[in-house]
Amino acid sequence: LCEILTSVAERLPADQNGERIRLYTRVAEIAQHELKSPERAAKAYERILALDAENVTAAHALVPIYRAGEKWARLLATYEIILGVNSRQATVDSDQAIALHAQIVELCEEKLGSKSLAFAWAAKAYQLRPGDAALQKNLERLASEAEAWEELAEIYQAEVAKESDEGKKIERYRQLARIALGRLHKPEEARKHFEEVLARAPEDQEALQNLEQIHTQAGNYKELLEIYKRREARASDGQRRLEMLFKIAWIEEEQLSDPVAASATYRRILDADKAPATQTRALRALEKLNAARGDAGGMADVLERQLALADSGDEDTRLELSQRLGEIYELNLNQPDRALSHYRTAFALSSSHKPTVSALERWLKPEAKGDDRVSVARLL
Repeated sequence: LCEILTSVAERLPADQNGERIRLYTRVAEIAQHELKSPERAAKAYERILALDAENVTAAHALVPIYRAGEKWARLLATYEIILGVNSRQATVDSDQAIALHAQIVELCEEKLGSKSLAFAWAAKAYQLRPGDAALQKNLERLASEAEAWEELAEIYQAEVAKESDEGKKIERYRQLARIALGRLHKPEEARKHFEEVLARAPEDQEALQNLEQIHTQAGNYKELLEIYKRREARASDGQRRLEMLFKIAWIEEEQLSDPVAASATYRRILDADKAPATQTRALRALEKLNAARGDAGGMADVLERQLALADSGDEDTRLELSQRLGEIYELNLNQPDRALSHYRTAFALSSSHKPTVSALERWLKPEAKGDDRVSVARLL
């Protein structure tokens, strides 16, 4: 009977496709239920699809037959027919569509052994419902296993353009930045995305930290300076703020050759933290800057403050500072009284220190004040 019905269907003219489909449907039913021949039923359903590529009834009938026969490529093609027809309906059941996509993803991954094909279908499912965390997680897993990070970035880029919620847009840009930096190794692209995050969330620590890393590696010191300034302004921890200020000063001094700005930053550090270690570090940096600029007054101020901080038991440091201060007041600032006071202090620390002795001997000359000559003569 199946052969007779098939023969009759094949002889019918092309304008009677409806009748031919009816006959092939009858053949499939007999083959499947009476003859227990799924292969013969499949051929009948395939003939129907050849006549009507959108015959969803035939497509649905083929799904269990192909699955039982492990004909995975044909099963995938059948799923595509069903999806295509469903997508063109007036009302689309999104849950049903996503469930079907999940079956296709599983088919591609586990039966066809294609991670890239599974990723492509997972992407289609994600685009149906981009806010679904489970779909996103599966998409990112497959992107990792298929090395499809470029494709994932393109998907997220398309989604961020559609997003109207600023909070969600921030997370989209964050995802793009992480992919660009950690997976695609494209720091310039990551920079743009992290800047988009900062434009919407100025205190975002992840964006600030990663931009710091990107600009440091690229040697973009002007941009890095701005990042440090932003982080310093928002630092709630005093130690963290000091760390940022020292970094700001280093860039201003060493990379941008701006000693005035660097000096101002070091003075901010002096005001911010009175701990001796911090004060000494900042003062030594200011000493270097003032020396390079030939600022004798600035040098004297910095050395006076260092001397005040010096440990009473550290005689070598106190001797050196006192001697240098004496020389600056004598030779650069024309303040002999203050110079002599520091030379006296240095001599008290070491009466055999030749530079100090030589300096004091200059007060024995006739042009020195009489009282000073007498007191120095007695001292020596």
